Amino acid sequence: MPRILFFIGLGFLTAGLASCAPARTASSRAVEGLLQALVERDEARFTTLTCPVYEAQALVEYDSFGLVRSELNGVACAVTGGEGNTSLVRCTGSIDATYGNEVRRFDLTARTYQVVQSGGDWLVCGYTK
Repeated sequence: MPRILFFIGLGFLTAGLASCAPARTASSRAVEGLLQALVERDEARFTTLTCPVYEAQALVEYDSFGLVRSELNGVACAVTGGEGNTSLVRCTGSIDATYGNEVRRFDLTARTYQVVQSGGDWLVCGYTK
């Protein structure tokens, strides 16, 4: 009997901890997709994930990664706030860019992305530091 209670308790503990994990939402996946398109140098996908008002600024950042090899390192994004059709998204991890033999790490935890739902799609409209 004590063994059964142990496994039942373990099940409740696991379920409780899983509910504490931040949920991946459409808006957080949009930010992850934008970051993935950035490091993969997929400009078409990158621009489809940005708001029209942010696109010019986003392309400047995109171009800055154009001449280096980069990759995502431990990136996971989650909604931290917002309401209605607007979300605030924070990410963990980094973009690691290789310049020659030097790897430069861009920490993503310092940014809060503004994501807006437009026509059924979630678009990244900028970020604050």
